Amino acid sequence: MLRAAKRRLEEILRDHPEIREGSAPLEIRTLSPQEALGDPEGRDEFPLIRGKEKLVEATYEGQVGQAFTACPSSWSGTVGEWLRLDPEDLAECPLVLSGLNALARHLGLVTEATRHCRDEGPAQCARTMEGRIRERLGEEGCLLQVGLQPAILKAAVRALGPARVRVLDLQPENVGRKVEGVLIRDGEHDFEESLWGVRLVLVTGSTWANGTFGEIARRVKREGADLVLYGTTAAGPAALMGLERWCFEAE
Repeated sequence: MLRAAKRRLEEILRDHPEIREGSAPLEIRTLSPQEALGDPEGRDEFPLIRGKEKLVEATYEGQVGQAFTACPSSWSGTVGEWLRLDPEDLAECPLVLSGLNALARHLGLVTEATRHCRDEGPAQCARTMEGRIRERLGEEGCLLQVGLQPAILKAAVRALGPARVRVLDLQPENVGRKVEGVLIRDGEHDFEESLWGVRLVLVTGSTWANGTFGEIARRVKREGADLVLYGTTAAGPAALMGLERWCFEAE
């Protein structure tokens, strides 16, 4: 799926040779937890704080794009050189994602929410998310969250109650735990069962970085549920592929 998004960006860049063939650098680096989130106090559940994820940041002509990944690295080159990176290589995928987000922002394809929210932003986002979930589902149907994000899970439980919320995650230390009264299930083995009766599936943008989004999208479509991406990581891909994304406090 990321390959398709990158291909669409390449088509757009054909009309912008000054970017595609120019010498302006695209710089990508890994941020510290403090740079990414601001004050880390009270955020021990965040994978970034626990070292399970990192946030990589791409900058092009003053515009920023970010992506969460378990395989962080740094890179510098021209857009033409960046276009040769392989989105299906797990080591290069975060470079493709963050660069795509920065370039999409530069081109005006995405006008906001390409830089992760900091300090009190996640908590405020969760409050907005609570209202959006309640509005979308009302009194019927379940929500499935793909990728544990504690603040969003808390918002979903406040909106619907724990019996109407399900969560899948790939981190072994999360699977089998109960968080906010919801059992965290295995994202690889329990997906089909967890989709039963679900009307809305909230999918973390990090699924674009680990190569699982395409299969997730196919399964959700087959069940007829709505799919909504959340977070900054999928900003550019969501815009390029016409997918709905919720991200309320990011810059």
